[in-house]
Amino acid sequence: MKNTDSHLLELGWNELLARNLEALLAEEFPSNPIIVNLANPPLVPENLSAVADEGRQSESIERLRLSRVTFVSHDRLRVHDGRAEWPARIVNQKSRIPCVGDWVLCGETGPADPLSLKSIVPQLNAISRKVPGRQTQEQRIAANVDAAFLVMGLDQNYNPARMERLIAAVRRQNVRPLIVLNKADLSPELLEQRTTEMQTLMTGEVFAISALQGRGIQNLRDIVRANQWSVICLGSSGVGKSTLINALLEKQTMLTGANRTADSRGRHTTTERRLFPVPGGGTIMDMPGLREWQIWVEDTVTEATDSAFPDIEALAQSCHFRDCRHEQEPGCAVQSAITEGRLHARRLRSY
Repeated sequence: MKNTDSHLLELGWNELLARNLEALLAEEFPSNPIIVNLANPPLVPENLSAVADEGRQSESIERLRLSRVTFVSHDRLRVHDGRAEWPARIVNQKSRIPCVGDWVLCGETGPADPLSLKSIVPQLNAISRKVPGRQTQEQRIAANVDAAFLVMGLDQNYNPARMERLIAAVRRQNVRPLIVLNKADLSPELLEQRTTEMQTLMTGEVFAISALQGRGIQNLRDIVRANQWSVICLGSSGVGKSTLINALLEKQTMLTGANRTADSRGRHTTTERRLFPVPGGGTIMDMPGLREWQIWVEDTVTEATDSAFPDIEALAQSCHFRDCRHEQEPGCAVQSAITEGRLHARRLRSY
């Protein structure tokens, strides 16, 4: 990928996606189209490159633009090609509607017309949840995600059980969870207590920030830039996600709203899913506040549960009985860890 446009790399393009694109081109585009903004010889057939170089390119050769979806609303899209954001439209109404973070191939139309979506590059992963309510359906909310900022406030919004569900949901898709505790300016004692509690949920660093004051923001920004990560920002309403994203982008992009003082719950200032390029590399995806989050699991909950509770799963390997329910069975290593203070009882209740 050494010749790939650096602007695409900063949007999250990588070798794995390039392989998916090659397979897609071979399957769906036998006419060998030219991808006008992808300067990578292996992805453009040599004969077409030669024709283009000699200025004898046939008008019948399809010209496509590789772009990333930044906004979706019904059949309206916005896509970013690494240099600018463009409106786009879905031509084939039978095709799958892309989600934020998808990479797509768009056909170029007239200068004043939206780009036309031709195909979606196969996803590396997707963050999904069960649709709210009683329906049992999957709702994909973001694609091609590297890491997740799981944001929680130190005020009455604090909810460890919700954090455990979020960790399970993102780990199941091989997305790296990063716990972000916002409103760290409220109380040093409370911050220390809840940081320690969050560290029991997973191995890894817990980031304490004050998005309103800018505290801890540079650290998060440096992580995104250095890895050129595509990061999704998840959390309930009122945790300060919009303020955090404004701080990361160094400009007022998202509206922010006040919380209800009675319970620290916020109004939905974000109502649509959006992806924003982070200055210097990487992207951040903003989601509406989650009032309800149920993990989407197609066949079994085992994989999601194991990934969210590695401490309990590790202890369970030492239980006397293989089918131990970790209740009152003799030789239960999980109950022994609780008695000895090595595991909090709340973890087992959540499990």
